[in-house]
Amino acid sequence: SNKGAGNHSSWDYNSATLHSPWQWVSIYGTVLMEIALKTQAKSAFPDTWAMADLKDHAFDDGVDGFKIVGVYTGYTQLVLFKNGIMMANGYNGHGQVGDSSTSNRAAWRVVGHSFSTASASSNWYDRPYYDTRINKKRKFVQVTNACELYESANTFHALADDKTLWGWGYNGYGQTGTNNSTTSNAATYRPRCCVRQPKTTHGYSESGVQYVEDAVYVKATNGQYGTCIYLDADGKLWGTGRNSYYQMQHAHGNNQSTFVPLGHSGSS
Repeated sequence: SNKGAGNHSSWDYNSATLHSPWQWVSIYGTVLMEIALKTQAKSAFPDTWAMADLKDHAFDDGVDGFKIVGVYTGYTQLVLFKNGIMMANGYNGHGQVGDSSTSNRAAWRVVGHSFSTASASSNWYDRPYYDTRINKKRKFVQVTNACELYESANTFHALADDKTLWGWGYNGYGQTGTNNSTTSNAATYRPRCCVRQPKTTHGYSESGVQYVEDAVYVKATNGQYGTCIYLDADGKLWGTGRNSYYQMQHAHGNNQSTFVPLGHSGSS
């Protein structure tokens, strides 16, 4: 709703009362609302914001695009909007808010908003909302989390409309699927494209780690720091993260920091 009464004590912003949940985003909340309502042009998007990848498409769907279609509540809150943008707030000790920091956030932040200019980075796998290889915007269609509801060790994964899969947050067991397994790595403080082991059978002859660009569904376990599994376009399952109880049907029981195919012995 954009008709909040604005009289709740937690709606204070630097001693000023906010009259709209939109304004939780930042002091520019009114500008965002007016762009979405099309009473202001997209050029009104504040230049001081590091959100270059969102300027051209964040508001294409107008106010209707800001309907919530996915939500996760816990130590960190996350919502997915119909326009494909994610926002988060709350606990951020391992980068779960996805804004490249580890400071807890009272206000909503756009997940993965990091780039200030269109030429800031040519690494498409660092830019969740924009594919620099084909000059095409990207929208997210599904989110999932790996942790218990009241745990701070939260890991998020998000599936995009182009079948890319992105992970960020707690990564002590490699569950972000970004080819590292540390809890204090800036690479996991905002969404990065996940990676998987190569496909070498059934007509595939890949070599080396590959970015995940074939995901159609993602699901994470809710317990003991999490294991994340995705289904690919060929109907095969891949998993990453904690594997101490052989959750991934991987006989050696080793944790994984890249997605590996499920249901094999791990010996060949």
